[in-house]
Amino acid sequence: MASRRRAFPPPFPRGAGLFLAEMKVDRFTNFGRALIVAGLAGTARAASGVSAKYDGVYIGTGVPVQGLSAPECPTLMVGPITISKGFLRSEKTAERPAATGFITEEGYVSARFSRPGAKATRLAGRWDENVISAGVIEEDTGCAWTLRLEHHA
Repeated sequence: MASRRRAFPPPFPRGAGLFLAEMKVDRFTNFGRALIVAGLAGTARAASGVSAKYDGVYIGTGVPVQGLSAPECPTLMVGPITISKGFLRSEKTAERPAATGFITEEGYVSARFSRPGAKATRLAGRWDENVISAGVIEEDTGCAWTLRLEHHA
């Protein structure tokens, strides 16, 4: 009798299909939880202080997260966002969202983010080599974005 080799990694245990189906349904919620955890980590690190070393003007885009965002979610033009003495601010216009928040000494960003005509939500991100990468979720619209904001003198 020939021996059967098991595939590696081993197959999912019985009942895992239901678990995986639930994960698929909850992927938006799970992404939201991940951003909240990232935001809490950023808030927790805020104890180190708000930092002026990232001051400047940042401009960029927000791209809808595939698989999490509804098909009608638009690409966003974000900025200019001004960081002054560690506090960030931008004005909402008819076409562009607004953000108000802070950046810590370690480069963690925490802000309130609002698009025209939508409820304000939380933005959580990180500064790395003149770029702020962040995530935003609007639960009421079913949209989630990853933001890339580049420093412009």
